[in-house]
Amino acid sequence: MRDFIDISIPIHNGMLSWPTDPKVEILSFKDQSSGKASNVSTLSMGTHTGTHIDPPVHFLSGGDTLDDISLNVLIGPAKVVELDVDRKITAADIMVHDLTGVKRILFKTKNSRLYEGGEFVKEFVYLSKDGAEYLVEQEVRLVGIDYLSIDEYGNKDAPAHHVLLEGNVTIIESIDLSLATAGEYELVCLPLRVRKGNGGPARAVLFR
Repeated sequence: MRDFIDISIPIHNGMLSWPTDPKVEILSFKDQSSGKASNVSTLSMGTHTGTHIDPPVHFLSGGDTLDDISLNVLIGPAKVVELDVDRKITAADIMVHDLTGVKRILFKTKNSRLYEGGEFVKEFVYLSKDGAEYLVEQEVRLVGIDYLSIDEYGNKDAPAHHVLLEGNVTIIESIDLSLATAGEYELVCLPLRVRKGNGGPARAVLFR
């Protein structure tokens, strides 16, 4: 039996979400307790809810959409890198780790503990512009971060997003790496197949 680690965030009413994005609303549509033959609910949420993929079109007008991203990017070997940084991940922080041949990198930081409180925290760890530039130079194809955004809260220029997406690097945000130790894994991350989507909630798992 393989040891699977689910690194996706459960979707539920009242879940943690980006302050300016739609809140999750799950409502009963049909209920057996009221005499219906089955149970059916309606689900309303933003395309960047919970664990999700950012395709280029999220920030780049005319960029590739969610359904343009190859499964070869979303599935394959991945490296979990644990970083003890206070606020930002710089190129210098990343350089001390061997990224030879690494195409998918997931950053585990103190952010992974922030989900426990249930309240949005502005002072989360983010990826700096030079850190993003270094990853593009290393020809990384996918980058994941363990909170709601890979950019600093309040930075409307979104430098990490722009550098990565312009460099053809797919972004996974809001992964939960609390149960994953640093090291090599296989990653499977499958977003909803939203046609021409600017983002898509995903189920993501690691295994060895």
